[in-house]
Amino acid sequence: MTGVTTPTTDPAQTERDILATLVSDQGVIDAILADPPTQRLVVLMQSTHLDWDWIVSNLQYFREGVPHWNNAAGSVRNILDSAVALTSGSSGAGVGNRAAFSLAELGFLMHFLEREPARTAQIVAAAPFFSLMGGAVETPDDLLPHGEAFIRTYFLTRLWAERTLPGTLSRYAWLPDDFGHTPCLPATFEAMGIAGFGFARCPGSDLAQNNGAAGPQLVAITPPSPTQQSRDADFLWSTADGSTTLAHYLQNAYSQGDGAVSGGVNQLAFILFHDKVGGGNANTVRLPYVMVPFGDDFGMPFTTGSNPPQSALLGLASQWNGSSQRRDTYAVCATFDQYMQLVAARNARSGGLQALFSPAPGTPAALTFWGTPYWTGFYATQPAVKNLHQVATRAMLAAESLAAIAGLEPAVYGTHLLQSNLDHGWMPIGISTSHNLLTGCGPDVASYAESVPFYRYAAANALALRRSLLESIANAIVPAPKTAVVLFNEIGCARTTGRVAVYRPDATAPHSFTGVASVVPVAGGAPCAALPASDGTLHVLADVPALGYDQYTLSNTAAPAYDVVTRTEYSNVIALENAQVSVEILLDGAGPGQFLTVYDKATKTPIQHGLRVFSDATGGIYRFGTEYGAAFSEQTPVPAVVETSFVATGLLAIEHLAVTLGTSVFEVEIALASGDPYVGVAVRGSAAPAQAVMGSFQFAGPIAGIAHGTPHGVNQQLPPVPPGSGQNASKPPNQWVAPYFIPTHEYVAFFGANAPLGAVLHSAVHAWSVQLQGQQGLLPAPNEALACLLRNATGGGNEGAQGADPGVHVARYAIRAGTGIPKTPSTQLVRESRAFAWPLAAVTPLTPPCPEDTQWPRVFSPTFSLASVDGDAVVNAAKIGSRKPTVEGTPPNTDEDLVLRIFTLEPLARLTVHVPPTAAQCSFLVTSLQVTALNALEEQLTAAQQAALQITITDTQTFTFVPQRVLTTLQIHRVWSGIPNYGGP
Repeated sequence: MTGVTTPTTDPAQTERDILATLVSDQGVIDAILADPPTQRLVVLMQSTHLDWDWIVSNLQYFREGVPHWNNAAGSVRNILDSAVALTSGSSGAGVGNRAAFSLAELGFLMHFLEREPARTAQIVAAAPFFSLMGGAVETPDDLLPHGEAFIRTYFLTRLWAERTLPGTLSRYAWLPDDFGHTPCLPATFEAMGIAGFGFARCPGSDLAQNNGAAGPQLVAITPPSPTQQSRDADFLWSTADGSTTLAHYLQNAYSQGDGAVSGGVNQLAFILFHDKVGGGNANTVRLPYVMVPFGDDFGMPFTTGSNPPQSALLGLASQWNGSSQRRDTYAVCATFDQYMQLVAARNARSGGLQALFSPAPGTPAALTFWGTPYWTGFYATQPAVKNLHQVATRAMLAAESLAAIAGLEPAVYGTHLLQSNLDHGWMPIGISTSHNLLTGCGPDVASYAESVPFYRYAAANALALRRSLLESIANAIVPAPKTAVVLFNEIGCARTTGRVAVYRPDATAPHSFTGVASVVPVAGGAPCAALPASDGTLHVLADVPALGYDQYTLSNTAAPAYDVVTRTEYSNVIALENAQVSVEILLDGAGPGQFLTVYDKATKTPIQHGLRVFSDATGGIYRFGTEYGAAFSEQTPVPAVVETSFVATGLLAIEHLAVTLGTSVFEVEIALASGDPYVGVAVRGSAAPAQAVMGSFQFAGPIAGIAHGTPHGVNQQLPPVPPGSGQNASKPPNQWVAPYFIPTHEYVAFFGANAPLGAVLHSAVHAWSVQLQGQQGLLPAPNEALACLLRNATGGGNEGAQGADPGVHVARYAIRAGTGIPKTPSTQLVRESRAFAWPLAAVTPLTPPCPEDTQWPRVFSPTFSLASVDGDAVVNAAKIGSRKPTVEGTPPNTDEDLVLRIFTLEPLARLTVHVPPTAAQCSFLVTSLQVTALNALEEQLTAAQQAALQITITDTQTFTFVPQRVLTTLQIHRVWSGIPNYGGP
């Protein structure tokens, strides 16, 4: 929603005002502002990159640093102490004599200020020359995290910084070390109100850094010529929904300028006019602003030997401005924020920046920006942390929506005080998005002593909070005779799939399921099918409202007709079948790697599935071996498949298999439920050293294209070809041998020339490889897709860390038939994937402790939905508001204000949102409803942005709006009757 080209003030005046804080020479300012400009401004930007859990523990980084990695490296404590001293020491200096420092990792800063509280006032006094880039707790990876976790990485620490360090927060983020970028990053950042970001790693940049002139030198995948540098170090990166962010490409990484501290003006001149093919930083931008970054990993700020120390960059700028090397380029010390503000203001005033686009049909190759891949092995490294991150995020999102229900009047059990617990629960999840933690790119000591236990804590904490809220609500529902079960739907949409719940009553309140044929909704309605299973559970087929629950009683009344799941055995085949798919499980004697076939009953087309094992002996924790120029070699013998057990009712069949491939044994679960167009698969096992275990999916015809989910959107694309793919691996080094991989979220759909072939839904992120029609020499067959499920990399690597992963992990996914897969972008597969990944939760309510206890507070109705959306949309998050509006005239935030984040792939299509409670669902009536648009950081939008959404209040429970982008955040302010001034002004 927040654009980068529409400042609220006059852009020319903004540009001049920013320049006036950096440049004392009015003539230089006028020359820069001229059109065309006769001067350029080079910003010497001092930062440092602070990794979490990379080589050593966070505490060691904070206290000691990593002297073995970088001779100039210092402890985080010393780095921040020096940065504060430099910036505060020059706070009274004149224009052009101010030291500047930019910092991205607020987690370390929070720790520092806890121990050095006197530094807080010094940082505030030094603003804006002490700048917090983006305000994340750590520089997050943006390819692998859950989209909501990426937002919360910034949200909570920005709230802290606003209170603690006013004036220091930047609207520009810093992701210099991410190993590639998701195509939906502009949509996510724009929804957050982040106006732009700096980055270094993208396709081609690895070759450029390691091989000089040998590799492509562009951010775009296709250079204009092999020897000409692109002029798009600053560009506008856009996505199909119109989201745009200002992007700055660090063409020679984030420590590019370090050599100029000792090399002086000659080295700075090389960086500006000669570095890289085509001519240096000054010749790779379209506007008169140039940036040179300084500061390696844990690099100390550059200082002189004077007493007290002074910024060495101030001296370098002064030397440059007085030297013959200057070439009409004036140097200043400034922050990344100041540089990006100048670029944005200049572009708003006179244009000039190129627009590059995420892959979209019809986009010219020269205007297409492929943010990924850079490396790809880390997609599959340490699958435990990927799985736990997704589990923790889903649990916290569920807990937030449950807390919003539990906090409704009269807010029983003190649940209205839960916000601080939710914030504490989000903090470790925000940290877990770190580009070192979530990627799994730490050595064994850091991984197993700190990272993995940290993820387990984050997930356990989130799950415990969610469970306590489930029980709290279930126990506060108005009681009904013979109440047996409450089913919760924790996803932000009604379920068309994933409607079968597995109900296992609490051991303290056991039930006998003998004779149970259905469950009856207490709120009224037809019975739902419910059948006892052989493992002591009850399988229930139910429709439960979005972000809500239904209360049921057990019954022996026959249920209406339903889609029956059947199970048969013949020869060496076990067959499962419902109305949409049939499944054949091949026991011993299956073909190479394949032991499961899913048939689409509408088209009679099969999808074959099995496991393949490949040697990845040269791969490291960052890269597959193919990225070092070594081909995969398959080690897959014919599998031995043995059935170990099964559970079956007419609603759900679950098969358990032991699949042996050579010396590796995998436990495989296969589940088919009533009404689902997919069969669920779970693979449990470990990868042997230097092996990669792939899931193989063979379709009925060649794959012509794919569509897959990203953290906050869909990416309808053909996979990008990395630099050098298909060429001789030794000319130049580090060019890949196929296959190459892409990361997918929630689902990946495969299309033939004329129709969908099928899809795979999954509960975590997997690395996928396909061979498209017309491509040659790739490992998968033209009709096959590979997903890396388990990986144990023990081979090469020169990225600073090595590790192994012998652990046992579980990969969960579902194979979906092709019938019903939309040919155009739709949230349908998003909804289906969430229904698969977030099963219905079943809770047994407690009975009152004493029958005569009439004060037992049962206050909620038997059925409830916190929020729902009509149309092709889903609620990504539903929570109590966390910040107070600051715009005069807007409604005050109360503890009961509901914040919704709505995702749709149909911007400009009006959506209807329902936000109970109604009189039947809550103790107090809502007498008025107000809806305000926010960004994802819960800050107010401009009046123009508000107006564009066309918010229309229908009644006190319903409103409509027209989304402008894939993500919209709305605050629902309700005024309640029955309580004086409750929720009012």
